[in-house]
Amino acid sequence: MFKDGSHPTAEELYQHMKREMPDISRTTIYNTLSALDRMGLIDTVHNRVEESARYDPNTDTHHHLLCTKCGKMVDVDVELQDVRLSRTESRGFQLHKKQMTFFGLCPECQQKESGKL
Repeated sequence: MFKDGSHPTAEELYQHMKREMPDISRTTIYNTLSALDRMGLIDTVHNRVEESARYDPNTDTHHHLLCTKCGKMVDVDVELQDVRLSRTESRGFQLHKKQMTFFGLCPECQQKESGKL
């Protein structure tokens, strides 16, 4: 599932895995995702559009595009070096990683929207 560049939710992973392993539980999926995140093998990306988390196998510094209609999330592989926080702006946080999310409509949702007009 990760090989297609998607950022699946735990529920999407559960439904996918259930086809291969009918006895798998949601708890197993959540526990495994949590362990993989703690080990640094995946990143948890919080998705405010769906009020859920998506999981990303790309743990390198990168950014995301997020469709506000369907929730699709894709990587943006561009370095945004100009975005930095001063000591005051970081409010005492010790920063480990930066990640920006750009919100908008994906091409598919744009096409659906234009079809309504």
